[in-house]
Amino acid sequence: MAKRQILIVQTAADLAQSAGTTPPPENDSQDNELVAIGPLNDVLAALSNHNIAPDTQGGEFLYGPGLTIQIPLAPDSDVMQVLCSLIDEDIAWPVLFRMCKQRHWSMMDPESGRILHISADATM
Repeated sequence: MAKRQILIVQTAADLAQSAGTTPPPENDSQDNELVAIGPLNDVLAALSNHNIAPDTQGGEFLYGPGLTIQIPLAPDSDVMQVLCSLIDEDIAWPVLFRMCKQRHWSMMDPESGRILHISADATM
């Protein structure tokens, strides 16, 4: 059985939400414009708060509850997206949902390009 894959991204709408502002509704296409998630060390630190970490120092693959994550390793540039492979969806979805909600990140289906924005008051 193939594993479901999800991209973790940050959009202009996510940045506006984290800053406490709401973009105007007519800017839908601009709201979905992808922006950098952040520097590699900051992303690794954020993931570690959700029990997601590499099994070796400097490893490209990170492991967490019900999922594996692959991050492009370019220490001098910002991370634009994170690829999550769901191994056990019953365990992985709550972790992804909580992480995206707390960090103001979004989930994107790589096949359709659809983006799921998670608001700060969303519940699972």
